[in-house]
Amino acid sequence: MRLTAVLALLAFGLVATVATTLVVTSEAGARLERQIGLNLAKHAALVAGSLDRSVYDRWRDIQTTATLDASRIVSGSDDDRRAVVERLKANQSDLAWVGYANVAGIVQAATGNLLVGQDVSARPWFAAGQAGMYAGDVHEAELLAHALRTASDEPLRFIDLAAPVRNADGQVAGVLAAHCAWSWARDLERSLRSTLDARLPGAEVFILARDGSVLLGPSTAPLGALPKGSGLDHLLREGWQILSTPNGQPALVSAAATQGFKDYPGLGWAVLVRQDAASALKPTADLRREMLLWGVGLSLILAAAAFAAGSYLVRPLGRLAAAASSLGRGEPVQWRTSPFRELHRVGEALAAASIGLREREAFLKGDRERYAFALEGANDGLWDWNVSTGEVWYSERWQTMLGYQPGELPHLFSSWEKLVHPEDKQGVLDALERHRSGLSPSYEAEHRLWHKEGRWVWILTRGKIVSRDSNGQPLRSVGTHTDVTRRKEAEESLRASETRFRTLFERAPIGIADVSLDCHVTQANDLLCQILGYSHEELIGKTFQDITHPDDVGPDEAQVRALLRGRIPFYSMEKRYIRKDGKAIWTHLSVGLVRDERGRAVHFLSSVKDISRRKAAAGRQEFLLALNEGLRGLSDPQAMMECATRLIAETLRVAQVGFGEIDEAQQNVTVHRDWNDGRVPSVVGTWRMDDFGSAFIIELKQGKTVSITDIRQDRRTSAPEVVTAYEAIATRSILDVPLVKDGRLRAILFIHEPEPRIWGQEETVLVEDACERLWSAVERARAELQLRESEVFARSVVESSPDCIKVLDLEGRLQFLNGPGRCAMEVDDFTCIQYGVWAELWPEETRPEVVRAIQAAAQGRAGRFTAFCPTMKGTPKWWDVSVTPVLGPNGKPARLLSISREITSMKQAEERLRLMMGELNHRVKNTLATVQAVVTLSARSADSVVDYKTRVLNRLTGLAKTNDLLTQSSWAGADLRALLCSELDIYDDERGERVKLDGPEVALSARLAVSVSMVVHELTTNAAKYGALSLPQGRVAVSWRLRGENGHKRLSLTWVEQGGPPVTPPTRRGFGSKMIQEALARELNADIRVDYLSEGLRFSISTLIS
Repeated sequence: MRLTAVLALLAFGLVATVATTLVVTSEAGARLERQIGLNLAKHAALVAGSLDRSVYDRWRDIQTTATLDASRIVSGSDDDRRAVVERLKANQSDLAWVGYANVAGIVQAATGNLLVGQDVSARPWFAAGQAGMYAGDVHEAELLAHALRTASDEPLRFIDLAAPVRNADGQVAGVLAAHCAWSWARDLERSLRSTLDARLPGAEVFILARDGSVLLGPSTAPLGALPKGSGLDHLLREGWQILSTPNGQPALVSAAATQGFKDYPGLGWAVLVRQDAASALKPTADLRREMLLWGVGLSLILAAAAFAAGSYLVRPLGRLAAAASSLGRGEPVQWRTSPFRELHRVGEALAAASIGLREREAFLKGDRERYAFALEGANDGLWDWNVSTGEVWYSERWQTMLGYQPGELPHLFSSWEKLVHPEDKQGVLDALERHRSGLSPSYEAEHRLWHKEGRWVWILTRGKIVSRDSNGQPLRSVGTHTDVTRRKEAEESLRASETRFRTLFERAPIGIADVSLDCHVTQANDLLCQILGYSHEELIGKTFQDITHPDDVGPDEAQVRALLRGRIPFYSMEKRYIRKDGKAIWTHLSVGLVRDERGRAVHFLSSVKDISRRKAAAGRQEFLLALNEGLRGLSDPQAMMECATRLIAETLRVAQVGFGEIDEAQQNVTVHRDWNDGRVPSVVGTWRMDDFGSAFIIELKQGKTVSITDIRQDRRTSAPEVVTAYEAIATRSILDVPLVKDGRLRAILFIHEPEPRIWGQEETVLVEDACERLWSAVERARAELQLRESEVFARSVVESSPDCIKVLDLEGRLQFLNGPGRCAMEVDDFTCIQYGVWAELWPEETRPEVVRAIQAAAQGRAGRFTAFCPTMKGTPKWWDVSVTPVLGPNGKPARLLSISREITSMKQAEERLRLMMGELNHRVKNTLATVQAVVTLSARSADSVVDYKTRVLNRLTGLAKTNDLLTQSSWAGADLRALLCSELDIYDDERGERVKLDGPEVALSARLAVSVSMVVHELTTNAAKYGALSLPQGRVAVSWRLRGENGHKRLSLTWVEQGGPPVTPPTRRGFGSKMIQEALARELNADIRVDYLSEGLRFSISTLIS
């Protein structure tokens, strides 16, 4: 028995030792193998991260340039845009091409001028770049394939980067794009090669596209071991695998996906690192071999020891085993005394452990209940996952958190999988896998679960693996669920608010700055930096006193103190800032005080708007108004010059302003008077112009304004003799504006300063405007002076003429209008149109004739035309106009003389004559038609030849009487009824039933009688030809009424036909219709209406009579 036990113990110990050695060796080897694989995966992740950061650097440069240089790209010149893209390419040598395309897709600027002018609207990067930042996957070159050739035979490949370029209104104006040469990735791989070779000898790096195709890898390496599709996805989740190469050799392969960097989303590439398995796992094989040898030796030693002590230990150990079995079954353990003190202690320990175990179980049971209660009180859910079976115990709070009743959800892992958001599932599983692999001490993730009510709930899950098997695989994991939906919503709201504020801050159309309570600038947007001329780094840290004009510091500080003391909620003011270049600019400043939730002041928020142009325009306008006012009452040219020079000097605060006239030889300038403040001497006198710099004198002769900041530094005046000439008049800076007329320099307005001065654009424009007005006023004054010399004789001649006589300058501006002309043109105040352009007083359709006549007269030829032009009060008039040149002393036209004779009466007579001739011709035709109708109708109704003769003669006599009445009415007036009877009586029957007349007695004026007779005659003739009077049963009814209207009488007459042939509207209008509906309607100012009714014609006319 003892021998058997000893041998069994010996065999058991040997087998256990060997088995333990094998298990430990296997587990240690597996862990080391896993560690090697994870180490390889870390290197793959390192390469992937380097790729992302490298692409991000280029992504950020494109994004930054599209934002900061947007104004230069959109509003600048072609050179500005080309400078931007060339600078961008110079900063990133890997960019093969950089270009800008407008919103229509036309390339406007590009490096090397490649593709400029071509349409790229069909390219993917253009469409995507308009919507936002865009990064396109690797592709072979198309448009640039021939323009950019590589040194090798490898095809040219690009990564596309694009960003929208927005104008000042925030609208997309175009796309800034770049093609990054794929050779950049190979250079990056080479830079990482040294690190990999040192740590992973023989390792190969591959870059795979989203579809699994190889973008980059060793050209000589076999690719058969590279996984694709689901195999690649599995490799990315696991991190590493051992795969077989095409030659059957195993290889260790690790993979990592590019995740993007910051706001760059990545291109979905995968980085694979492959190493020969034998080389990579050599430490694992060595470890297993050494551990196996040590295990065998240890087994032999233990076997010998077990054999020696077996017989002595078997019996007490048996008793000890029995006690252990009782302990395992939870039964009480009773131990008797043993001769072996250690075994006795073990036995007593087992007995004590039996008692403690039962007490611990009772305690743990209560502790578990308390833990569950605590989680429920904390509003957290609890889960307990049996990894091997897939069963998961979900607490009541876990289920009610998602709207389910306890027991409603199956206690399975699949229940969670069905509820998790598809976008969050993989992230949760990845976090769990990192914990399972030992990369993190616990598992924590935020994800969304579907609530029973149909909404997503944000959950924070925390857990930990609490037990593993002998291979280190998890057996059990426990954790909690916390509802963080409100926190996530608050974070999203805060993030959106911060994004809106940042966007407002950066893209605001005004400069914005955060200023600390001690008045230091802490933040500033790009526009404020642009306004003040500082870079962002230079502006931060400056106080507002550092950049404020000294005269405005005091008022600004007073407002700040009032704001801090709570006297005002905010303040606004116009103040001057000093730019970095030393120039003062006017701004509109608004400042508010930002307080925390306790009401304590935190910082100032300032907004700054550049109003320099408005201020300059207002100052220029104020100056010009003052100049006009000062020149208005002056007639002496010298007094005008003195007024202008004084106002210019006071406005610009300069030392000296003067006016010089140039002699005919164009060599000397004579200054009769000048204005100065005493800092420089007077320059009244005659001076040789070339003594002061012939170079800039040439520019003056070309009509260019010359401004020189410092005569000693300017190349045009830096010659020693020129500097000496200026020093003699104590001048260091000048601004000269020339007057060039007929190709010759006539005069100069000059400004002198004793110290160097930068002349601003606003100052130059102001002086040029002042000079233009001064030259015009002086010329006008001299012209008026010349006119006054011959005014006595000329005015008596001109004023005695009944014609409208005008004097114009050579540009056609009105200088004089005689009295009869003012009456004819109904001009009450000639100053309102004096010096205005004469052609603009004519209707637009007549102006070309007026301009041609003016141009002909200015060239020495007489011009003449006849045209219509209403008076200033709108009275329509016709004019016969002649324009002739008035020669000066040199025999050339100096002014123009225009004589306009009114011919309105003649035009009206011509119109009446034309109308009467047409009417006479028409009336003769109508009379013949009437005679024909009378003869025809008489023949139809006559009983005999004698009766026929009698009827024809009677009606022809009535027609003759009607013509006599119309003739008389044209000159002396006529009664309306008599006029109607004269036309219609010949068509009435014996009973008077064919023609009905109804209306009061109306006396028509001669003019109105002629017009009405034309209408009645036309209607009567048409009725006899085609209407009711053409048939025996036809009837005509004429009615008229009078009613008062605004002190006049309105006549309304209606003509109605019945019983005639069917009426259809005419397809064309003859002379009669045109006369009634156009000429007579205009002549009578009448409302005329003609209705072609089926039962007969209806005509109505309404007009005012005296």
